[in-house]
Amino acid sequence: MIWRTLLFAAALGALVLWRMPATVLDRAVADATDGRLRLLDAHGTVWAGGGTFASLSGDGRAAQPWLQGRWRTEFGALATGRLGWRLDERGETVLHLRLLPGGVEIVRADLDAPLGALLDSIPHPLARAGWRGAARLDTPGIRCDWRGACNGPARLQWRDAGVDLVP
Repeated sequence: MIWRTLLFAAALGALVLWRMPATVLDRAVADATDGRLRLLDAHGTVWAGGGTFASLSGDGRAAQPWLQGRWRTEFGALATGRLGWRLDERGETVLHLRLLPGGVEIVRADLDAPLGALLDSIPHPLARAGWRGAARLDTPGIRCDWRGACNGPARLQWRDAGVDLVP
């Protein structure tokens, strides 16, 4: 009898996890960034869905969307303790992550985001200097352990640069 109860509880838990709505990701992103980044219009599940990533202004009243994408989880290497995740924008993969037993790997990143939208979410006066342009992150792979120590090449470009402090 107890085995049936445990099996039923495990099956119910797996079903709840499998059907978990994408809105849970919005709460996770908001918690991880102190509410400065959000996932708007989230739809689907945490495993496969879509939404719009947006930065909130310093006072939290305005949202600036900067990436509308779809994500999917890759379960293929789960037997080896790896779980993959891809974020696509307009059919192109812009971020490929892999969770490993020893940390997180950014397999590939090719992201563009408006600099003003990203900096508006930072609660510092310098972030409100009227930054213009776009930030582009490009990396062929970075590995981070669970303590936050990272290793790997990355390139950050500031395109169409401008700031209101400089005439």
